[in-house]
Amino acid sequence: MLDNLCYLSERHLRAPYEVPYQWPEKYILCSSFPKSGNTWFRFIVGNILKQLIDNNDTPIDFHEVDKYSPYIRGNRKLEGARLNSEFPLLLKTHFTYVSGFNVESSIVLFRDPVKALSSYKIYLEDEVGKKFVSNKQFLEHWRYGINAWVSFHKYWLTTGHLKVVSYEELAANTFDTMKRFLSKFDLVVTDDVIEKAIENSSKEQMNKVRNANGDPHAKNPDYQFVSKSARKLAFSDEENALIREKTDAIYSQLLELEKS
Repeated sequence: MLDNLCYLSERHLRAPYEVPYQWPEKYILCSSFPKSGNTWFRFIVGNILKQLIDNNDTPIDFHEVDKYSPYIRGNRKLEGARLNSEFPLLLKTHFTYVSGFNVESSIVLFRDPVKALSSYKIYLEDEVGKKFVSNKQFLEHWRYGINAWVSFHKYWLTTGHLKVVSYEELAANTFDTMKRFLSKFDLVVTDDVIEKAIENSSKEQMNKVRNANGDPHAKNPDYQFVSKSARKLAFSDEENALIREKTDAIYSQLLELEKS
């Protein structure tokens, strides 16, 4: 009960700061719980937009991605955004649904909750420097743990007609998943442009540009943001069962929605 109250309070207090000062004429809001594939997805879309807007098929880096797909938090004026009258700007957020968001222009990326939470804990500890005395403390944390994962997706699901993309489907069938995403927003993009964008957004290419040009958002340059972390986090069987038990209903809804 207290966890939910904390989450609701923060959601209410932060909501005004999670929307741009002015929405672009054309945009797609891409929201996700952290570590659900948002950055990779933004790279693919950014590499598509670079070809379409600038007629340039060289890979974008971690600086350029913010031009084609800016993160709203910290840049509510969308400074440096590559606006174009023909193509929508992809806006990134990790915030749950609030009334300032237009669900018709939104898509939610989601990931298997066990994998998302495992990756998120490693990110918080190795990149951000947060400390948790145990997996239990993390999983029970109102902002980061199981209830946060559930609440994030629950509020988006209340909107109705939500468009979703799963990380697992994106990883397994990248081209087809991107084609479906583009069709959901009536965007016509040729296959060769999509294929080139996927090639330019491979893990190897993302690591290459990060090593060469850096990442303006990195707090720990040694943290492997793109590649699999050298440190593995395995929840216990009991912890996995608890995650599955508490997330199954929401996760099942997301999977069914993806099929529609």
